[in-house]
Amino acid sequence: AVATTGAAATAAATVTTTGVAATTGDGSAPASSRLFLDDSVATFCRRPAWSPDGRVVLIPCGQYDAGSNRGADKVGRTTQVYARGCYDAPIAHLPAGAKPSIAIRFCPLLFELRAQAPEFTAALGSVLEAAAMDLRRPWLPLPHKLVWALITTDSIIVYDSQQSEPLALVQNTHFAPLTDLAWSPDGNILVATSHDGYVTLLRFDGGQLGTPLPADKQPQLAASPTAAAQPRAIAPAHGAALGAA
Repeated sequence: AVATTGAAATAAATVTTTGVAATTGDGSAPASSRLFLDDSVATFCRRPAWSPDGRVVLIPCGQYDAGSNRGADKVGRTTQVYARGCYDAPIAHLPAGAKPSIAIRFCPLLFELRAQAPEFTAALGSVLEAAAMDLRRPWLPLPHKLVWALITTDSIIVYDSQQSEPLALVQNTHFAPLTDLAWSPDGNILVATSHDGYVTLLRFDGGQLGTPLPADKQPQLAASPTAAAQPRAIAPAHGAALGAA
């Protein structure tokens, strides 16, 4: 079984929600920046993934302007999160620390939402406890819970859509970079492969990821986005025109 990690250990991987590009201080449009790392990053693959309900797509090898938070290295490594039909800008990103994310896989099961903890009050504890509760507030408004895993070259990180901190972080299991990952059909086993010729098997105990969504609550997958959310032609990070999806 995989032990879940604490907020302090996973701060670098916490979900950051984003909005449409804001204006600069003088009211002008911000300078454009690339959303994804270029070919200077040598990876076995760059594997994006759609969620089982078709609501969001996660794309690895993303980057963002980390500003003064990273000193001389102002480019942060991340995974970009897009809502279906809204491809102009990511709705959130998942910072990956020093190594870029290279592959994402969604658990094939959908889960029921877990009960939320009561709102924090001063009587409940310290400022640190309040911060920990904030990391566990829902960040993706869905009637059910998604679970997925991503890999960097040396880490496996498991997330769900109901809290902004990872569920699990597994590191230093191989002598060479990780290459890919896959879930079992029942969602209980996650397999990660590596260039060293070995694999890692992560087994989740029953209920550790949540309660599977009953058949009568399974969402219907729409054939296309709603008319109000039809994708538009956009200019990708590297310049060439991109037609509507």
